[in-house]
Amino acid sequence: MTSSPHMTGNGPGGSGLLQTLPGSDSQLDARHLRCPMPLLKTRQALRALAPGQTLLVRATDVGARRDIPAYLRQSGHELVRSSDPATETDDEIWFLIRVVDNDAETDAEGDN
Repeated sequence: MTSSPHMTGNGPGGSGLLQTLPGSDSQLDARHLRCPMPLLKTRQALRALAPGQTLLVRATDVGARRDIPAYLRQSGHELVRSSDPATETDDEIWFLIRVVDNDAETDAEGDN
């Protein structure tokens, strides 16, 4: 998988905050992006992963708290965990997502 400045594999190093986040196969840094970009980048990143792999999405846009879970319910991808609003730092939220068969996502999009 090719990485971009905003999507990296889970490796050693990084900030102290990263060490407190759950482990994942890939990470998407959507912090400081405005709606609808966190959702669009999440969809793009999920398509690049194989079923069973996990994606950790970090965002600061308040709309992501509503938009990403709603998209996951529609697409069938699994929301494994998300940040607790009481423990967010600097208004950052995160989502740990497990990829399902990407064909199911295509089927869900066709239902619109």
